[in-house]
Amino acid sequence: MLRRLIAWAPVTAQLISIYYVSSVADLGPLPADLSDHSWHFIAYFVLGACFLWAFAGARWHAMTARAGAWAVVASSVYGATDEYHQSFVPGRTPDAADWLADTIGAAAAVVLAVLGVVLLRRVLRSGRAV
Repeated sequence: MLRRLIAWAPVTAQLISIYYVSSVADLGPLPADLSDHSWHFIAYFVLGACFLWAFAGARWHAMTARAGAWAVVASSVYGATDEYHQSFVPGRTPDAADWLADTIGAAAAVVLAVLGVVLLRRVLRSGRAV
């Protein structure tokens, strides 16, 4: 039970953060001079990594392509619902390009994490020092 809480707490925190930011009518200028799409990519990169950790049961060895696929699908679906949610926020509009940036961000996190775990497994199996 505690492991599940540990696994899903970051997902919940990131979902709440995204929902809150999406509910703000006027965000003003974005920090770091990054584009809206860059911030979508970053937010969903984090969400994809959190979902991967949760679907893997908070276990590095369980970070598989299957867990990764679920993480990307869950992140993408949330991105679509977030864009729909923005249609109800004054001053905000849904944008398919934002959803695409969300999905690409989540997929990038999953690919990097799964490849990292695969590489780490190979190094550990070969007995070479990292």
